[in-house]
Amino acid sequence: MNPYDLEVSMKILALEKEVPGVPDDAFEPHLRAEAARAWELHQAGVIRELHFRADRPEAVLVLECAGVDQARTALATLPLVRGEWVEIRVEIDLDNDTQAVYYGGDLLFQDTWTGGMSGGGILSIAAVDLFANNASAVYYDDMWLTSALP
Repeated sequence: MNPYDLEVSMKILALEKEVPGVPDDAFEPHLRAEAARAWELHQAGVIRELHFRADRPEAVLVLECAGVDQARTALATLPLVRGEWVEIRVEIDLDNDTQAVYYGGDLLFQDTWTGGMSGGGILSIAAVDLFANNASAVYYDDMWLTSALP
């Protein structure tokens, strides 16, 4: 039985949001798996419509699910890298006000530290917030902060 087959369903609109500063080619290695999983969800009746915006490179999905939680669960199966540990590395240089974010060894984006933070940042690190704001589960292992000496 398809886990998404339910008697009661609703249409859920999901809007892709572009990550500022991340170049399009950073996602290219993952597009084939992403398209294949989207097709599987379409064949299962979960993704009912898939559109691409004309004004920017973002997708618009219409899902049919029992509710928002089930839609989030289905969307979480769209892969970048799943089922394995992936290094996420953020190199922050407070002296030069820069940051570079790497995913699986690939540079995703770089920006200033102060300008690249939501709401603006300051040239210091006071805490590390690992909460995902109701996103899908994320597990961390071997996390550390180090200071690079000149």
